Amino acid sequence: MKNKLFDENCSFSYDDLLLKPQLSDIKSRSEIDISTHLGSFKKNIAMGIPIIASPMQTICEEDMQNAFAEFNSFGIIHRYCSIPEQAATIKKCGGDKIAFATGATGDYMERAIEGVKAGANIICVDVANGYNTMIKEAIRNIKIEFGDDVFIIGGNVACSDGFNFLADLGLSGIRVGVGGGSICATRIQTGHGMGTAASLYDIANNKKGHSCTVIADGGIRYSGDIVKALALGADSVIVGSFIAGTIETPGSIFEHEGRKVKKYEGMASKAAQEGFLGYSKSVEGVSTVVGSRGSVIDTLNFTSMEIKSGLSYTGAKTLSQLRYKAKFMVQTEVSRVESSPHIYMQDKL
Repeated sequence: MKNKLFDENCSFSYDDLLLKPQLSDIKSRSEIDISTHLGSFKKNIAMGIPIIASPMQTICEEDMQNAFAEFNSFGIIHRYCSIPEQAATIKKCGGDKIAFATGATGDYMERAIEGVKAGANIICVDVANGYNTMIKEAIRNIKIEFGDDVFIIGGNVACSDGFNFLADLGLSGIRVGVGGGSICATRIQTGHGMGTAASLYDIANNKKGHSCTVIADGGIRYSGDIVKALALGADSVIVGSFIAGTIETPGSIFEHEGRKVKKYEGMASKAAQEGFLGYSKSVEGVSTVVGSRGSVIDTLNFTSMEIKSGLSYTGAKTLSQLRYKAKFMVQTEVSRVESSPHIYMQDKL
């Protein structure tokens, strides 16, 4: 990423940016490799696609994890369940990368121990504000318990200071993004956050010499957003709404206002908290329904092709080439309208 985009105090999103098309000698998408990894350069695990399923109770249990395993990737089993229930779910998962979420207080160590015992090798310390001293003790204890036997993901953080704080703890990957999820209300409720694209840009330009991977989390609506995140420095992205409503998501299909739907709930929503805790505290998310759709396998196949198409416009055959060659432009409001299928919005041009 070669050009300066905004002032460091400016928050911006994927919609504010476009990648400049460049000379390409790519004749077929089959020439393009979108594989990536989790971990440091010294110790990492390969991933076939740069996409991870979010640790949400309406997104990822064994069916989602097993679908992602077909692409040599993984989903993160959510923690809004009892420890035995989570362990039982982990045991039903058939890939070599099995991840699960735990917190940073309370029963987190018991949950971590039982999850690894059940067969997982990736622990996600799942905290809304990862730039917090309480996560430091949790990660230290997990590392003492497991050493190099597990990969540890931490987060979420919004800025390079937070990223460097967590990277100093020796994590394998860090979730980047605060308040950008489609059902997240953190920025409205707390007044805090940062556009995820701006977070990635800040980290790419100000992180210290850490080799842990960057995982963009939040704000992904289209495959083009994934391409932009990868070009901004992410090694992979976490998706929730992008795959919500697919067959592999937990929960049953039901009728709502004449259409078939499934539940989609933010982890900090009132409904999700009451379902797990029996009460709600700080409500920083919402609950909704989304249309029922086909298999996530189809979504991932299509998205993989679209990501490869995105790389071809920059003339990049790998994600590292994309990050090196990417040239961004800032979009105006009229350009954003033009960027969409705007036949229905002609009066706005």
